Amino acid sequence: MSDANGNLLFIYTGALSSPVLDKNYQPMPGPTPIFNGGDNNVLTVKYPGSNSKFLLFYPRQTNSKIYSLYYAAIECRLMTACGR
Repeated sequence: MSDANGNLLFIYTGALSSPVLDKNYQPMPGPTPIFNGGDNNVLTVKYPGSNSKFLLFYPRQTNSKIYSLYYAAIECRLMTACGR
C-alpha cells in the first residue's frame, strides 16, 4: 500500500503466516494475519475518513470447501508503525 504520493507505507505478501512489513521491509508490530486462501486473495483498502488507517481483508480456509473472510486493521499514524 502506498500513500497519495506513491510512497510505500506497508506490504503484505499473502504468504502463509507472513507478517505485514513496513516500508523498510521490517515486520510491523501486532499479530500476523493467518492467511491460507491461495495467491492474490488479499484486499487492502483505506479506512473511511482516515489518512493513516487501512483494512487488510484476507480469506482463511476453515475446511476443504469453506472459506471465512477476516480482516486486520493497520494504523500508520504512529511514527514507527510504517517505518517513518
